[in-house]
Amino acid sequence: METKSDRQEAEEFFKEAMSKWERFLTLWNRTSEYFNPSVECDKILAWFQTYYPKYQECSDFTMHLTTEEGRTVQIDPLFDVIFQGANFWNLRRNSSLYLDEVNQVMPQLRGMASQIKDERELHRKRLESPLAEVMRVVDRFHFATSPLKNRRRGKTPFQLEDEYDVQDLLQTFLKLEFDDVRKEEPTPSYAGAASRIDIVLKNEKISVEAKKTRKTLTEKTLGNQLISDIARYKNYPEINAVVFFVYDPDFLIENPDGFKSDLEKLSTPKLKVIVVISPKGKD
Repeated sequence: METKSDRQEAEEFFKEAMSKWERFLTLWNRTSEYFNPSVECDKILAWFQTYYPKYQECSDFTMHLTTEEGRTVQIDPLFDVIFQGANFWNLRRNSSLYLDEVNQVMPQLRGMASQIKDERELHRKRLESPLAEVMRVVDRFHFATSPLKNRRRGKTPFQLEDEYDVQDLLQTFLKLEFDDVRKEEPTPSYAGAASRIDIVLKNEKISVEAKKTRKTLTEKTLGNQLISDIARYKNYPEINAVVFFVYDPDFLIENPDGFKSDLEKLSTPKLKVIVVISPKGKD
């Protein structure tokens, strides 16, 4: 699995790569019968041959070319130059074949470096604000699952029949963003009864509880259940924040804003309570 250090190394590689390629282009343009830079240029090419394959996969940036037939194909100018061109004088002798690639390398390096930098910044923000990332996932849950109800080619629709279906799918979505997502962690007993947390993000110290409304579950009963859960979480030191995700596809909660506000008021300095009701209401 790619780590933060991998991304940082890749960013440093592409920064150095741009500097080396600028030097290569300078030497290329100065080449004449009186100036032969092949030794230095071949060292630069050898450096790329050694390190580019390792860091190439760290960037999703790609370049494309439209052929005379109108087809779009992916190209890798740097790979062509350093492995097919292989050395300075071979590139010079076949400049009609490689000149375009030589001039395309710098834009390619800039694009790859920029993509890696953007990815690192996004990763950093996620590490700094994992709670915001959880909120993004639960906010888009209904939007993301709607297509599953009308699948193509006669496939059986995926129905969210109860809160266990919601929990399973939500855990899957969270695993796309977080490394350590655990299901049904035990909590300390409260009022003589033990319970389990639906989903725990262990490293981020966030728990996620998923509920699904139904006609036989009144708004008051659901609220009382969540109040009891909050009281139990206050005795659980491994958690700093709890997100209650209430999936309400039939809009059974009459006053979602009031429901949310009343529960979030129970937050303490040691436990942040967040309530998300989705979808948010009829238009």
